[in-house]
Amino acid sequence: MEEKKESVLYTFPMHRVNRMIKGENPDIRITQEAVFLVNFFNSAMD
Repeated sequence: MEEKKESVLYTFPMHRVNRMIKGENPDIRITQEAVFLVNFFNSAMD
């Protein structure tokens, strides 16, 4: 019997990621696509 390995991705709400980025540098301008990529790669690192 072959077991199926499932990977679970944990992502944050997009608004939360945006707030975290703005918390580091309030003057930064970031697109929603960039926020999505930050969130995606953050979840893929686990």
